[in-house]
Amino acid sequence: MVDQESDLYLDVHPERITVEEIYAYEMKIRENPATELLKPPEGLVYIEVPYDGHKSFSPEAARKIGKSFASYRGAASTGRIGWLAMGKPFNWEQEWNPQLGVETVPVHIPLHDEHLRDDVLWTADELRAVIRHPFSPAKPRSLPLSIDLQVYDDETVPAQSLEEYFNLLQMGGVRLGELVLDLDFTLKIPYGILNQTVQVWLDRCEVEWPTIVTSDQLEVQQRRLKEKEEDPQQDPAEPPKNIWRYNPDRKVVEICRLRMHQHKLKVGSPLVPYFCQLRFLLRSPGEVISQDILQGQARVRVDGALFTGREIAWMDAFGQRRKGPRELVKSRTFFEAAFVANPSDKFDRRVTNTFRRWYFPGVALSVPWQETVAACLRDLGYQVSWPEKSDQQERDTVSGERLETAAVDQPMQLSIGIKALNTKLTPTRRERELQGGILVSTEMDTCDLVLQVRGQAHGPGSLLALDLEKLMAMLKSQFAAVMDLR
Repeated sequence: MVDQESDLYLDVHPERITVEEIYAYEMKIRENPATELLKPPEGLVYIEVPYDGHKSFSPEAARKIGKSFASYRGAASTGRIGWLAMGKPFNWEQEWNPQLGVETVPVHIPLHDEHLRDDVLWTADELRAVIRHPFSPAKPRSLPLSIDLQVYDDETVPAQSLEEYFNLLQMGGVRLGELVLDLDFTLKIPYGILNQTVQVWLDRCEVEWPTIVTSDQLEVQQRRLKEKEEDPQQDPAEPPKNIWRYNPDRKVVEICRLRMHQHKLKVGSPLVPYFCQLRFLLRSPGEVISQDILQGQARVRVDGALFTGREIAWMDAFGQRRKGPRELVKSRTFFEAAFVANPSDKFDRRVTNTFRRWYFPGVALSVPWQETVAACLRDLGYQVSWPEKSDQQERDTVSGERLETAAVDQPMQLSIGIKALNTKLTPTRRERELQGGILVSTEMDTCDLVLQVRGQAHGPGSLLALDLEKLMAMLKSQFAAVMDLR
């Protein structure tokens, strides 16, 4: 009971005060993502006071209250136990700067009602009062939570960085017919509200699944960040391997309580990002990838801070700030999101990357090999480009791009990059037969040419693989004379 007039002040103390802020969103994960606020932000304070006959409602307090309450019986059925002091929220328009000012809310508990019919129940440790005080947090200026989905298959290497590629290799790679879904959660928290006790959790994630799934068909892992980007408070223990379960009643895959860690902080940014990635490895992906939509719900919890930056304190009935245990007032913020994605659209837009390593014995690293490779790329329809270097002799990279429009529904960009590596010089004997059966033998130092080839296609990789096969055949033919000499 809050804001109720009473002249009866009680020497009674709350056992726990919990302050919550809740922000609910609806997210559409697509090429141009869209996010909407489902409802206005909500705030709620829970004040729990047990009639325990011990620390909260002591027998001595009960005796004092009994004497005072006798004169109020029939007139007053509640007593004031103190005030809730709530600091003003941060100013959204000034980069989350704190504001001066405190709002106080008087708090009352019942002393006599249909449940408390006798004074003995004040100390019987059978009942407790739970006082709820709602408030309305301001709408955030920016979107704090974002969710993204990426799709990889056996012919796809993540395009963002080689780090993603090596992460897949550490999982054992993606075998033929398998599919990887990466669900990324990023929460950006204002730097001003962080303190040593703040922890961020992926409290719950539910993904609707079209069929019953077992551990033989699905594996879910939490991505681990590189050491230099890890949260210094990170638990060194390995995350549990079985972090998911299938709920057959609701037909969802459930993941609960995963720690989110600080990600790389932008210099000068007032926001601190926290990151968590769920990697779904599907061994039977047909049912999932053929769906029009993949939808689910997620809840991220921030323990130890309110997103508005409010600070909460408790003052007892005599106006003194309560010096109780540190956990008396607990603050937490929830970010709830209902998300929907189109996995088939993501699959069609995936970037296919292919790596090759080609070896040509006896071919030296020189300008002629570059011209040979460039000519072969042009014959395949690629527009050739060279790195910007002043000395042509130093160029060891050739790349080309082309746009495929004939064999696909929509234009697909293909690109091939080739980098040459020169091996050590090795002594080589070359023999050549002249007219008249004269055999000429020559000894000279030669080297081998190693080409590192990376191809990329914005779509299925079959056309890219075909281009690479043609390029390899053309280069073999061009370098055949030099290789035969060796």
